[in-house]
Amino acid sequence: MRRSIWTGVSLTVLAAFLSGCPPLTPIRRAAFVPRPTVPADSGAPIGGKGVRVFGGVNSVDLSGGQGDISSIDDILSQIPEEGAAGVWIPTTQIGGGAYVAPNEWVEFGGQLHYTSLKWAHANVLGVPEFPPGHQEEPMWMGGPGVRINVPVGDGFITPAFLAEANVVSVPQAVYVCSQCNGTYNIDQPPVYTFERMDRKSFLLPTWAAHLTISPIEYVHIIGLVAAERGVKNVGFDPDINNLENDTLDGYWYGTAGGGVELRYKFVYATALFTGAFGQPQEIGFGPSLTAQIGMVYHWGKPAEDAPPPDQAAPPVR
Repeated sequence: MRRSIWTGVSLTVLAAFLSGCPPLTPIRRAAFVPRPTVPADSGAPIGGKGVRVFGGVNSVDLSGGQGDISSIDDILSQIPEEGAAGVWIPTTQIGGGAYVAPNEWVEFGGQLHYTSLKWAHANVLGVPEFPPGHQEEPMWMGGPGVRINVPVGDGFITPAFLAEANVVSVPQAVYVCSQCNGTYNIDQPPVYTFERMDRKSFLLPTWAAHLTISPIEYVHIIGLVAAERGVKNVGFDPDINNLENDTLDGYWYGTAGGGVELRYKFVYATALFTGAFGQPQEIGFGPSLTAQIGMVYHWGKPAEDAPPPDQAAPPVR
């Protein structure tokens, strides 16, 4: 026990010492970017004419994030190189929305997500904090979405295609070092001075292939593979001539995972575990959990449940 405690203390001290080791680039930028987001209309289809209304935690980081120093490799992996992204990533995002189904094949609606900079962690060591007045920066992201279902047989298997188009405004803090020459000087440590705040809007689409397997009425097993758009920057910029450039840019990466939905009458709850792949190495989104609760309301009866014409009630005279 004593050895493990001392090991933890040693790693913490080492992490503090190495926190000054990121490259002494003349520019450092810190952007607050969204984390991977599961399509809001994931889960069992609405099933006929109806509406789905939902809310929940749309993404929770399960990796521990930057600062997890259980080994020396963890520390070394958090020391960036020149040109690496410098971003703050939310550990939690919340959201809600509504989708309408005119029939069993098509669903359309929208979603809105929220997070705050106070819920975020840096992707690597050396990413500067936002200046006073911006340290609880909020982020809203939302837009329309559509889902196309392809029920197979009696609905035991339902392949689907999902698409979303979310809009978000990304803030970024820019810092400049006038004493950075690429080497460390203990007598004259580098000082980064806040230069300005940048802000840029992005359209972040998501495309997903989705599969629902429903072994019984109340249980629905879910799998999906998605391609979505993210935001990165040049956080550790070695070129002072780029000072006027925000360097914020979009890139594509993938997510994949699965989970389960439990539905009883008009109430349901969904849990999905996903992982990201193809993102920049220094960003490294970890595994995520998405939990959603909501209601599904149907109006009228599906066509197959309507009484045959010869059993219909006679008109009232």
